[in-house]
Amino acid sequence: MPSAAARERLELLGAPLGGRAAVVPHVVRAFAERSRAAEGAHALVASRLAPEKGVEVAIDACAAADVPLVVAGDGPEAAALRERGARAGGEVRFAGRLDAPALAELRAEAGLAVVPSRSAETFGLAAAEAMADGVPVVASRMGALPELVEADGLVPAGDAGALAAAIARRFRDAAAGERGIARARERAGPETAAAALRAAYAAASARST
Repeated sequence: MPSAAARERLELLGAPLGGRAAVVPHVVRAFAERSRAAEGAHALVASRLAPEKGVEVAIDACAAADVPLVVAGDGPEAAALRERGARAGGEVRFAGRLDAPALAELRAEAGLAVVPSRSAETFGLAAAEAMADGVPVVASRMGALPELVEADGLVPAGDAGALAAAIARRFRDAAAGERGIARARERAGPETAAAALRAAYAAASARST
């Protein structure tokens, strides 16, 4: 499974893991040479537009922090979120569902990525990909996100005030972006995933002998 949080959740639900479940992270393969966050034009949310993703919190928080927001994605809450954006008083653009190259272009122009989940993520791929690209991240302190994002970038889920403060603090913070590249490589790079997979196979082999 992709995170310790996912394993703990299954254990709490009574899954018969028997101590055999290994954590093997999703792999991020592309890493920026440096952070370009200082030149960033907007904050970015890349997410399915569904209630559990907390996109409305990001809309309110970016408006409060006076940071332009681009929302990439589609889903059942799209219309309601567009209305929320119009009422919030901030600058919000909805880019819709994008393919990987188009999303990468938006990420390259971002000074911050926001992952405002209201439910526990099992990994947090949007956060990991933003970090790998040198984009500072602000995220909910729940699920697997604290395994990826440094403490300064974590806020309580659903707390628009705390999120706004973190957005204002970390927007265009190239130093945070540089740390994010290193953390993403350490936690989700190919070498890390390969080592975790080798360890899982070795443990399974030892149990079978």
